[in-house]
This record gives sequence, structure tokens and C-alpha cells, in this order.
Amino acid sequence: MGSGQILLAWDSPAIDTWSLDEATEVYFLADDRAPLVYITLSFPVNNLMAWAVENHAEAAFECQIFAPERRLERMRDELGVSLSVGMGWGYTTISGSSLKADFPDLIDLIHTVINNREYDKDQIRKWQRDRIIGWQANKTSPQITLVRTAVEGIFPDQDDPRVRSYHKPLDVPTNSVRLSRIRDQIIATPGRNIGVSGHIDKETLQDLLGGLLPPVSRDSIPTETKRTVRKFSANTQYQESVKDLTQTYIGYMRGTIPTTSDQYPMYLVVNHVLGGTFSSRLYDRLRHESGDTYGVSLSQYFHGVKQGMLLIRTYTHTSNANTAIAKLKNVLEEVSTSGITQAEVDAALANLVGREIFLNETPQSTVRRWSWNKLLGRPGDFHSKTIQRASQLSLDEINEFAADFFNPDYFALVKVVPTGSGG
Repeated sequence: MGSGQILLAWDSPAIDTWSLDEATEVYFLADDRAPLVYITLSFPVNNLMAWAVENHAEAAFECQIFAPERRLERMRDELGVSLSVGMGWGYTTISGSSLKADFPDLIDLIHTVINNREYDKDQIRKWQRDRIIGWQANKTSPQITLVRTAVEGIFPDQDDPRVRSYHKPLDVPTNSVRLSRIRDQIIATPGRNIGVSGHIDKETLQDLLGGLLPPVSRDSIPTETKRTVRKFSANTQYQESVKDLTQTYIGYMRGTIPTTSDQYPMYLVVNHVLGGTFSSRLYDRLRHESGDTYGVSLSQYFHGVKQGMLLIRTYTHTSNANTAIAKLKNVLEEVSTSGITQAEVDAALANLVGREIFLNETPQSTVRRWSWNKLLGRPGDFHSKTIQRASQLSLDEINEFAADFFNPDYFALVKVVPTGSGG
């Protein structure tokens, strides 16, 4: 077993749970320290779904707040509440907060937004222009180019939404009937939930939530298609170029471990030892010991319950690129062949505990994470449970996992080099 000394420093939050209807759960965390209330409505639709891409679901959802004459936005501003709508890679949300006295008005505003049937065409066009401007700017960014090249390499299906997200944004329809119909399908998807925290009592909350959402639909939205994640052989490389660079951007990538895997706690610990802090192995080797780079990161992309991409990335002066690549690969080889130490495991767990406490510092952040975890089919306190499971692992178990997963032969090298440099 592990050292047994890394214990979470808090009890599981007192989340009150009940069913609003046959397919909608409510998660409530009372907190009377300040006269504030937060709410998030979460729906199991996301940008990884082919249905969402083909039906412009992101536009339909995010543009629902754009009513003619900025009516809904003016209502929000006049009430002095916060309200945001968005669709991401894991879920779709409507979130807002207000003073306790204004919370009934916030609920009324949310109800008005999700029943809006008149989308402002000019605002939709502006929303689309902003996306195109961002896409054009990203084409000149070496960091974004590195990630795009990695995504296109690890996800070979060109129709995969993760790949298509780097293409020029699709034209967005401005027809209110069509957009509101798609939005209505999202809102009525079974599996939705509502998270609320703050200074309000359960009975008042139940009264306010009654009738907020329409009945769920019997017509289900097609879920994400199972898509290929490429497995690499030794010495696989991908390269792209960008003009006017003096540095080379470097990454090593491979598929991740799904969060539902029994190996995920091991994966979390070893990732943290490699790149989770300013004193991690990668930072020590590439920055502190020799100054090859200013920073190095270990990032996970599209990482929910399914398999995504792990990308270890850094950058250095082009003349030093081969040296930095060799050092990065050498760190992987060391972890794979020699493993990590118990002291590193304990430090990683202590740091993960500290981060978890920080991320649960407010009732708002606690109930938001709880709600999103449940939407993804995980326990509400998934993150703390994962750390607890990790603390019970033996060093041998962790290193047995590291020996296989972090074998550099399973990683592909991806580079962004100055145009004309030849790599």
C-alpha cells in the first residue's frame, strides 16, 4: 500500500439531491455566509457530437441570448445579475449568480432566455465574425499550430469534431425558427441537471425551479460516435512550419487514460510528477538544470470519460531544438525504465490535495464541479475519490503502470519550426 499519510482534509460536501422530474436531478449546497445564490443548468450535449456540429448546436445555444434590440442582455444588465450560456467539449451550460433578493428575477430571466424564439441576426453575424477573426489569428500562433498538428495526427478521422474545430468556422444559420428548434432539443435532453449553491432554503428553491425547464423529449439526440485514437509506433513524427519564428515548438503526444479506467489514479500521479508543478521532473531537466526553455507543460485535451490526447510541450531556440527534444525524451525513458520515487508520489499527492481544497473553496465551485461530474456519469466527488484511491496505491503498482504508459515508443514527436528551416 501507499504511505497512507495523504488524506483529504475535508469531508464530502453536504449536497442535497432530488429529482425535479423524471430525467432532471437537482444538486443543492446551502451556504448562508453571504447573501448570494449561484445556479448552473447542465445538459449532456457537447461539441464532440456529430449531431451538434451538423446542426450548429453551439450557435443555437449560445446565440439564444441575442434577442432583437438586445432585450435579454438589457434585462440582465438592469437586474445586475450575471448570466452566461455556452457549449464546450463536455457539456452545455446556462450559469448565473445574483444577490439572494434578486434570485427570483434571475430565474425568470433564465426562463425567458430558454423560451426566446427571436434571434437577432446582426448579433449572430457578429458572433460568427468574432470566431472567424479568432480562427485567423490562431493560424499565426505557433502554440495553436502545435496543438492543431497534434490533434490532426492523433485523431485520423477528418470528420472528427476535434479536427474540424481547426477548420474555418462553418457558416451559421440566422433563421430563428431553425435555431430555436435546435436549442429546444438541447434543453429537453434527458440526463440534464441543475446545481444550486448559496443563501436560499430548499423549499423556496423547489418553488422557483418548478416549471423552469420544459418536459424532456422522448426523441434522443445521437450521442458521440466512437472515434479512432491513433496508436503510435517508435519514431513517429509530425511537423508544421510558421513564418518569422526564432524558436522551435516541441511536443510529445499519445492517447490518454479515460477517467473511468482503474488506471486513472496512477496516470494522475505520474502526470503530476512529470509536469504538475514548477519543480516537476520536466521543469527540473529542461529549465532549472540547463535553461533550455522558459516553461514546459503537460496538458490533456478532450479529456472526459473517453480517451483524449496527452501533449507534453515546450519550446526552445531553434539552434537548441535537438538538444531539448533529446532531454524531453530522456525524461520519459527514465520514468518508463526506472520509475518514480515514493517521495515524488507523496509530494504529488500532497499537491493534488492542496489543489482540490482550493478548487472546493467556494460553494459555487463545489456544486459546479459536482453537477458536471454527474453529467459525465461520474460520482459528484469524483476528484477527491480519485486522490483517495491514488493514496492507497503501492509504489510498485504506480511504476508498473509508468513503465508501460510512458514508454517513449508510444509517443509521437510533433514540431512547429520556422518556415524554411527544414526542421
